[in-house]
Amino acid sequence: MDKEFINSKAFRYWLIGISFLVFLYLSYDKLSFYVRFDFNFILLLLALPFVIKKEDVNKSIRYGIAALFFLLLYFFLRLSSVYFLAFICTWFFLYESMYGKLNILPLFMVVIASPVVIFVSEMLGFEIRLSLTKLAAHSLNLINDNYKSVGNIIVIKDKEFHVDPVCMGLKMVIVSFYSSLIIISFFQKRYNVKYKIISIIAALTITYLLVIISNFFRIILITLFNIEAETFAHEFAGILCFIVYVILPLYFIIKNLPVKKNDIADNTNNKAFNYNYVYILIILISGLMLYYKLYPEDLSKKQTVNINDTELNSGKYRYSIEELNVIKLTSKDLLIYIKPATSFYSAEHSPIICWKGCGYKVEKEQVISLNGQEIYFSELRYNNALLYSCWWYDSGNDKTISQVAWRSRSLIRNRDYHLINLISYNKLILFNETKKMLKKDIFL
Repeated sequence: MDKEFINSKAFRYWLIGISFLVFLYLSYDKLSFYVRFDFNFILLLLALPFVIKKEDVNKSIRYGIAALFFLLLYFFLRLSSVYFLAFICTWFFLYESMYGKLNILPLFMVVIASPVVIFVSEMLGFEIRLSLTKLAAHSLNLINDNYKSVGNIIVIKDKEFHVDPVCMGLKMVIVSFYSSLIIISFFQKRYNVKYKIISIIAALTITYLLVIISNFFRIILITLFNIEAETFAHEFAGILCFIVYVILPLYFIIKNLPVKKNDIADNTNNKAFNYNYVYILIILISGLMLYYKLYPEDLSKKQTVNINDTELNSGKYRYSIEELNVIKLTSKDLLIYIKPATSFYSAEHSPIICWKGCGYKVEKEQVISLNGQEIYFSELRYNNALLYSCWWYDSGNDKTISQVAWRSRSLIRNRDYHLINLISYNKLILFNETKKMLKKDIFL
């Protein structure tokens, strides 16, 4: 191939374009589950033009180094979120090696849309909703002492107000995070300043706290004025609280966060940019992605669950091993899922996410006590079908519902915690079988 052509801009454009298609092909299997045209992805595409901006005309390979780091880290952790970040860094690397440095805000947006943030939001949202429901009921009792909370439900006389997943749900949180980044981008452009990374992190942290406050007042407003669900008034109350308690405070808070002057660099250093580093990084990144595609993680070798329980191993239950080595036990009246232990840093197979993914609507979530042990309980509704579900985290001799507890004990004491999920159409049968399992150490 002609040396002059290799050094030409046309060749570099061609190589970058081909490389992106290759990266996309090699990563499709690992990213297809996460990059879907759902609400979160569409919202990301709509919000991205408002925050993306080239802040420096000088080219860079910084994201290529970051992509290589995440791909090497993925070899040890095998977390899809790590691979997701590696792919996005690769995308930014290809752009910056041709056009110049981007601002940091798009990376924050992508992280917000990543699997790890989605999981954390779902898990924290569940527990926060229960706490908000209880706090709102206590606050309403200052006006009328007939209010009481039962899980995610506020009850007054015979009237129930459900604090559904839309409160502290993923959509609400992500819309608020994106709004925060758009406001930051607005001030950066208006005053020609650059927000420090610590300021951006502070803004996002404050945003999450404001979302909690907004939802608290939303619950109070809906309950106090007896606003029915799925009505215009219900939606208007949510939008009003979002504007008053999230957007307006964010505008004034972000405006006063620490910034620094944004000095756009000139193009004098571009002549010294060495494209050989770009080619080397493309080869290394391609090689790692190809390795992960040709030699995917063998899920069959993941930790399996060894049950040491006569009743569970008896003919009373039909035994099967599902995807990801989840044990499924079924009888006439009961369905039991026993899920393999995960590392303290990994996402577990949450029933909330799994049942929603199967089309069920999760209702009346609450913490109940059986045999003096707190466990989660909820109703699962699919059309006219109604099921009841209990779940907790179990290491054998220790049972808990606390994310902090099981993850810290897994890290410090090297314990394996499994998620136990029981489902039945009969609440009495469910509670009786749950009480039996809470007394047992069923693992070898």
